[in-house]
Amino acid sequence: EIFKKNKARFQYEQLKNQLNPHFLFNSLNVLDYLVHTDSEKASSFIKKLAGVYRYLLDKERDMLVTLQEELKFTMMYCDLMKERFDTGMSISTQIDDKYLSTYIVPCSIQLLVENALKHNIVSSSSPLHVKIFIENKWLVVENNLQPKITEDQSSKVGLKNIESQYMSMFNKGIEVQKTSDVFRVRIPLIFEKTV
Repeated sequence: EIFKKNKARFQYEQLKNQLNPHFLFNSLNVLDYLVHTDSEKASSFIKKLAGVYRYLLDKERDMLVTLQEELKFTMMYCDLMKERFDTGMSISTQIDDKYLSTYIVPCSIQLLVENALKHNIVSSSSPLHVKIFIENKWLVVENNLQPKITEDQSSKVGLKNIESQYMSMFNKGIEVQKTSDVFRVRIPLIFEKTV
């Protein structure tokens, strides 16, 4: 049991660390642009960026968070990305209130949104649409598929880390579905906090 918890904690650290380097680099580039063009937007951007990192620090020891907390964090992240991609992305959530108190691995939704942005064309002429909803007690993160032409083969590290977390803690995997026009990941909702 101790080994299982330590393994899960290590895998969560890997998951969380994925957010740091690229996200911070891109955020600083956006901030640099905003500082020179719109100081009010730059100030708002800094507050949202601080909120994202505050969440990471606050949840550092938590192996699970409520779906409500994770959605709030993901929407802060998406607000930052909208500054970067403007009209090139949209995100919609359709979550019944009764599921907001269920549990999920921290950063998992955000990572799936980040993957969608990373692997797809995101532009005003080809907007990326991300949908987050519940389906048969599973959380679904779905996006239209428009792969980048120069896209190298993905290592799928993010998906593997999320999968490892759920398998280690709950012996449940995630489900990945890909069609010619849609990419979706289904994550099991946890109804009792057992870790």
